[in-house]
Amino acid sequence: WWNNAWTAIEKKFSEIRAVVMFNTSLDHYNVDGYQPTALPWKWSFDSAFQLAPASASFNNLIFKSSLLNPSVSSSTTLLPENMRAVGYDKGVHWFRNVHTGSVKVLKSDIRQMKALGINTVLRSIPDIYSRNFFKIAEAERLCVIPRLWVDLPISKLMDADCLEEEKKRLLHLVKKFKEKKSIIAWNLSNDVLYQIETSVSKPDRYVYQTNYIQWLQQLIKNIKQIDGVHPVTVTVIWNDHANERMQLYNNFVGDASEFFLNSEKEKEFPSSLQLPVKFSWRMVDPSLWDSLQVSNLIIPSWQDQQTAGFASLNGILDLYGRKKQIFDNVNEKWNGEANENVYTAIKILRPIKLPFEGQTLVYHALVKDDSDNFVFATKNKKQIRFEWYLVHTDPYGNELSIKPVGNSEMLALKIPAYPQFYYLYLEAISDNRVTTTKSPLGLPLDMNTIK
Repeated sequence: WWNNAWTAIEKKFSEIRAVVMFNTSLDHYNVDGYQPTALPWKWSFDSAFQLAPASASFNNLIFKSSLLNPSVSSSTTLLPENMRAVGYDKGVHWFRNVHTGSVKVLKSDIRQMKALGINTVLRSIPDIYSRNFFKIAEAERLCVIPRLWVDLPISKLMDADCLEEEKKRLLHLVKKFKEKKSIIAWNLSNDVLYQIETSVSKPDRYVYQTNYIQWLQQLIKNIKQIDGVHPVTVTVIWNDHANERMQLYNNFVGDASEFFLNSEKEKEFPSSLQLPVKFSWRMVDPSLWDSLQVSNLIIPSWQDQQTAGFASLNGILDLYGRKKQIFDNVNEKWNGEANENVYTAIKILRPIKLPFEGQTLVYHALVKDDSDNFVFATKNKKQIRFEWYLVHTDPYGNELSIKPVGNSEMLALKIPAYPQFYYLYLEAISDNRVTTTKSPLGLPLDMNTIK
């Protein structure tokens, strides 16, 4: 095949002036509907000169290799290979937020990020602190991927006027921020197909999916018309049904530069998965990084958050800026600095009772002693402070609010209404380091879920 190709170039297609070879086992250029499979070849750019027929006229041809390594994932990306990124929405949702985005706070956080090795931040826009944030990011030479939240609840997906209005809003943001020198890409951060999957039953689901996919593809085309420089990425949430969504995105949203596959929950994390082209693991909880063996992963959140409408506890800093163990784990992985801080493993001992509204249940903090056994914290001699929080969730497990309920080794808690929508969150604090754990309020009805 190789010799025939060269003969054809030399004798039949004299207009060919360049040869581009792709160094990968996956051919990215296929007709629509064809799903490529890996080809069993090993390619070397140098071998092009050795394998070409002697009659080949190298003087008249320009050779260029795509420089892809066949030993790595077939996913393609336009993002920097040395990207070390974190989600940073501190102060974005300002109403009753425990944090502000003042110049002082932004400078302090960004400099602390850079000390950890972070060079890229994903931040939702717009917010009241956007002007200060981009000014500081540029001064600190920090790259930014603005997150554009696609605000399309299920009720609006079949309304053409709402779809057009949302597209205009997002395109206006691209026009407004595209000249910011710190921006390296755009990210459409709401996986609407995931919302459809969890809210709409078949067969209606197909209609909603089709409507949204067509709208999304046109939106990305319009973004690229406004800003042809920066790649457009799309967030995809991983769960047990993500393969179907990935196939829809892959087949019908071809203008997206990359799809960010996010997996923040260990119970939903796949042990092995062959990703389609353009799909990359990105926003993944650092506790799962070692099992992925993938570079350029994104820390989901810099710091825990609490606002009037929602909360999150997936930061590498807690609400008060204290460093969680995962902070030092990231520092060790990225910078090779050994973790010399001592973190005490903790657990919550809950009563063997089903929780009912109005009753009072007693919970105990357990710590691991020098013999590697868990004992009551009251018997532990280590200088540890405890803080208990009651976390309210929605039916899907998303945190809505965080309420402090105690600060000792034991907690007597009055059970709220609908206890199935609450859990306890415990922090063990030593100096500026924090160990965390969480537990439901009581024994679940399904005994097989007890951990």
